[in-house]
Amino acid sequence: MNFQPYAINQSQMIGTYAPEQILRGKVLDLLPDRTALVRLGAKQVVAKVASADPPLKVGQDYLFQIKQGTSPLIAKLIERQQANRSSNMIDDVFNTLQLKEDSLTRQIVQTFLDRGDPLTRESVLQAKALLKMSGNFTGDMQTIRWMMNRQIPLDESLFNIAKGLQDSESISSKLDAMSKEIQRSGVQTASVDQLKNALSSFSILKDGNRFAQLYHEIGDNKGDKLLTSFLADQTSLHSNAAQKAVKEFMASPMALNDMTHLMKELKINQPIKTFISAFRSFALEQIPNLTDQLVGSSDNKNLLFDVLKQLGFDYEFQISEWMTNDSSAERQQPETLKGHLLAVIQDQDAPYALRKAAQEIVQKITGEQLQMVSADPFVAQFSLQIPIPYKRDFTNVSVYWEGKRDRKGAIDPDSCTIVLWLDLTHLKETLVTIHVQNRSVTLNVQNGEADLRSLLASGEPALRDQLSKAGYQLLSLTQTEKIDPHLMKKVTDPLTQTNYRMDVKV
Repeated sequence: MNFQPYAINQSQMIGTYAPEQILRGKVLDLLPDRTALVRLGAKQVVAKVASADPPLKVGQDYLFQIKQGTSPLIAKLIERQQANRSSNMIDDVFNTLQLKEDSLTRQIVQTFLDRGDPLTRESVLQAKALLKMSGNFTGDMQTIRWMMNRQIPLDESLFNIAKGLQDSESISSKLDAMSKEIQRSGVQTASVDQLKNALSSFSILKDGNRFAQLYHEIGDNKGDKLLTSFLADQTSLHSNAAQKAVKEFMASPMALNDMTHLMKELKINQPIKTFISAFRSFALEQIPNLTDQLVGSSDNKNLLFDVLKQLGFDYEFQISEWMTNDSSAERQQPETLKGHLLAVIQDQDAPYALRKAAQEIVQKITGEQLQMVSADPFVAQFSLQIPIPYKRDFTNVSVYWEGKRDRKGAIDPDSCTIVLWLDLTHLKETLVTIHVQNRSVTLNVQNGEADLRSLLASGEPALRDQLSKAGYQLLSLTQTEKIDPHLMKKVTDPLTQTNYRMDVKV
């Protein structure tokens, strides 16, 4: 049988299936010219029927084995051995793949067939090896199916990393626990100190003037004294209101809006850039060896990508580049949390509890990296749960991305769907859905706790202006008062199966 794509581009089918794979298929309709509409696994295709005896029947399930995965996609119909038995489809798989009969193997094959997944002798045996000691067959089979969907080798170490993604504890909570354990232990090895500094730097939210980075470089205790001394030269700090404003600012993320509020409360009438510049000069006078680059200007528009980079999502690539191009140069390895965590794992002088916690976080970060692996060279569909710096702490943000890739594998910025899930202190559960089509943007906020329409309206001009500068057009900004549970599940559940279908005319 020669298969042609139905409602999707032929190029999307290439690489989807491989020779010897077996799939369960259902005939949906018989068409003219000896063709049939067939649901093959999770996809619908038009099949050219060479011959079938007995003839194909609409609504009937069949087994197909892929003979050629390149264009044209070719599969053969597997003949049934015992047509009157309800379980004969599994028996036919065992017979075709020459598998030995046992209950675990039978359960694995049944799951693959029921879920529409392609299976081979090798994949069944690999799954069986991973499941021999399993205490959660359903959950572990979900992990194996996800790995096969992403064409990730069924290796034991990768399996354990992927399985760890179903652990409910997020990276943000693990990083919080790690910071507290470092403080509690009081250990001061080189690797632990570097990790402590990296965690402190990461937990500071970047803003337009990098004031918080400067403050961290000085050190919180010394920074408090330095800022108080600086402000005392600017205005009076004797009143309770002034002291309260300074205290609140020191506990804030120290972003531009926090500084604006502080200056208003202290009645400091000068441009905010002048205020920042004056504090920078004051700090450099008091601490001459302070790293001046930390007080330069920066832009926060790439916060998400900056966070991924700081976590170490490109750590392996950067290490490869470093070893290839700079192995003889006096250049430090890339600075990422993942790199510092790996250093602690290898530090035999670090406490066992710290090394174990570092190992768990590394596995969690690596698992999130795996989620970005694409099952289709033309599709980008993945979900991530990552920590975002918030008030010198971490908050967990779930991100779902769905879009297209170009021929080089790069994500197409013109058309995509992005969903963000946040659990906020006051607004509680909030879903933000962003649809981009030909660089036109529609943005919807789902929240059942508060009426955000006036807030969205007040922020719309600034959002529209920023999108315009980036080459996008804002079409609408709205709120929905109920959260879509299906969308919530898609963005928060790990191990998302690729099921995205591009709209392609054929």
